[in-house]
Amino acid sequence: MANHTSGRNRKHRKEGLAHGFADVRVAILSASNQHPSASRRIAARVAELAEAKGASVDTIDLANTPLGLYDGAPLDGHHAKLVARFNEADAHVIATPIYNFAASAATQNFLTLALDPNGPRSKPFLIAAAAGSRAAMLSTDSLARAMLHCVGGIQVAPTYFRFGDDLPGTDDSRLAEAVALLVLVARATRQLRASHLVRAA
Repeated sequence: MANHTSGRNRKHRKEGLAHGFADVRVAILSASNQHPSASRRIAARVAELAEAKGASVDTIDLANTPLGLYDGAPLDGHHAKLVARFNEADAHVIATPIYNFAASAATQNFLTLALDPNGPRSKPFLIAAAAGSRAAMLSTDSLARAMLHCVGGIQVAPTYFRFGDDLPGTDDSRLAEAVALLVLVARATRQLRASHLVRAA
């Protein structure tokens, strides 16, 4: 008997592409200004994991694209393009260093510029942070609240932390699970926006 499983799988993949279930775009905000940087390494790993799940990745590295402090003025072309790249993605990852028990000023400044309460809603997000010790475990709660209340974001997992005492090669299976869920939820919520069941703009 002929094996038709592979043919069915190809058909399902093609149908998925046609209905928007593939090629979601994940925007990764890499918010460290330091070289080298633990949070930048996390961002790079997230990019690898997301691409392995079929997503396209757009990394916004604030060390390479510095922003002025938010002053309430209309965004210039440079700032507007960065914000558009972030907001047009189907999912968001915020990779931030922790300083003085809070997300970096660069992280908070960018989100102040980018988050639009009148824009699209219900996009999944993941926060990943590099901190000196486990005493910083609550330091990203304000970021999660901002994503939830400003843009109705869906946090797919607790913040993924790497601490100063973590050894190179530390198991990142929890990060891999979180990224896989991020991509899955991004595909589902994009369909909801396309069906006008949640706000698309």
